[in-house]
Amino acid sequence: MGRAKQYTEDEAQERVLANARRYKASAKGRATALARRRERRASATPEQKELRLSLRRASYACASPTKKTRLAEDLKRNYLRRKAAGICIGCTELATAGIRCMTHWFEAIGRNYGLTIKNGGIETLRALWEEQSARCALTGEQLIPTANATLDHILPQSRGGTHAKSNLQWVTRRINQAKNDLTTSEFLDLCRGVLLRHEGASNIIPLRKAGAH
Repeated sequence: MGRAKQYTEDEAQERVLANARRYKASAKGRATALARRRERRASATPEQKELRLSLRRASYACASPTKKTRLAEDLKRNYLRRKAAGICIGCTELATAGIRCMTHWFEAIGRNYGLTIKNGGIETLRALWEEQSARCALTGEQLIPTANATLDHILPQSRGGTHAKSNLQWVTRRINQAKNDLTTSEFLDLCRGVLLRHEGASNIIPLRKAGAH
C-alpha cells in the first residue's frame, strides 16, 4: 500500500474549505441550511425577530443609493421567486393564505389594529380563528383567508370599541360591509326586522343564490 500523501497545514486547511464549499453548494447542503434557518426562525423570540428587523432597517438606511437599488431589485426577484414557488413572502413556510402563511396573514390583518407578534396580538387572532372553526360568527359560512375573511368589532371602533379579543369576531366581508357601524345586537335586530317585513314574500332570493360563497 502506498503511503498517504502528506499535506502542509495550509494545504489541509484549503482542502477542508473546498470540501465545505462543495457541500454547501450541493442539494443536501442547501436543504440542510434551509432546515436550520427554519428552526432558528421558529425558535426566535418576538424580541429577537424585532431586533433582526431593526438591524435590517438600519443597514438599509445607511446604504448608498446604488446599494439600495440593488437591494430593491433583489427583494423583487425574491418576492417573485417565492410567489411562483408557493412560499410565504415573510418566511420559508408554504403560502396557505394567498402569498403568505397563516401566521403572516394574521400579522397583515392585525397590523391595521395594532395587533402584532410583539404584543401577542397574532396569537389572539389565531385563537379566535380556531375557536370559530374558521367560520363566520354570524352566518356560519366557511371563511377563506384573502377571499372572504375579515375582522369585525362587536362594538365598532367609532363607538368606543377596543381591539380586545372579547370585542373581536371573524366574519365574511359581505357581513362586515352590511353591519357597518352597528353593534352585533343592533345588526341582528335589523336582520330580524327585514325578515319580519318580508315574511312569506315570494320574491325573496336565498342568500346563496344572491351570490354568497
